This record gives sequence, C-alpha cells and structure tokens, in this order.
Amino acid sequence: MGRLNTYDFDGEYLSWTIHGYAGEIFYRKGKFSATNVCGILSQINKNIDIRFAYHYLKYIVPNFVFTKGSRQMFMTNEMYQIQIPNISLYKQKQIATILDAFEKYCSEVVGILPLKIQLIEQQYKYYLNKLLADCKR
Repeated sequence: MGRLNTYDFDGEYLSWTIHGYAGEIFYRKGKFSATNVCGILSQINKNIDIRFAYHYLKYIVPNFVFTKGSRQMFMTNEMYQIQIPNISLYKQKQIATILDAFEKYCSEVVGILPLKIQLIEQQYKYYLNKLLADCKR
C-alpha cells in the first residue's frame, strides 16, 4: 500500500464512518487523513479519557445508526446527541484498560483461530484413523 507525505490530522482522535458500514468507531493516534464520509472527534474535555470514549461509543453508537433507503447512516448530528457518562477519570481509565486488553486479545485470536481450527481438524483425523483402524476388519 502506498503512502502520502501529507495528512489532515496529527494526534489522538476518534473517527467514525458516516455511510455504508455506518457508525463504525476507530481510534486514531498519529498522522492520518480523512474523507468526507467519516466524522472526526478530538478530545476537547480533559475529564474524558479518549480510550474510554472510544469504547463507550463503540457500545452506544449502534443504537443511533439509521437506515435511509438501503444505506445505513450515522451523521454528525447523531454523534452530537450522545453524551459520554460523567464518571471519574480514574474509573474511565480502569474501564478503558480492561476493554483495551479484551480488544487486543480478540484481534490476536482472529488471526490465530483458523490455524487452531486446522490443527484440531488434523488431530481429529489422526485419532479417527488411530482409534477406528481396528474396526475396519
């Protein structure tokens, strides 16, 4: 994949898809650009942990996505209706740390799962042949 030397944003942001697979939330850290079919949120309130906001929005946004014709949409005005819970920053960071660990584990498992399935199928065939070989007679 190619790279550009230009970017629109540099820092920690949340972005979301507006059309198509609407409402999918992404955590961005570093330099990136965005198209007109995604929304961008920056951290303007230091009392809200951006990782907590990311997980909370992943949880709540599907309730706000609507379908117009055959297309799903989640516009900026829907995002503005969502209020992040007012809990302590310490508790937000605790929750975000736990959910980050689960998210990391899930992404690792997705890559490993096909290999594990293949190995289990090989074990099954091995034991199938080994245990039932005497039954052929």
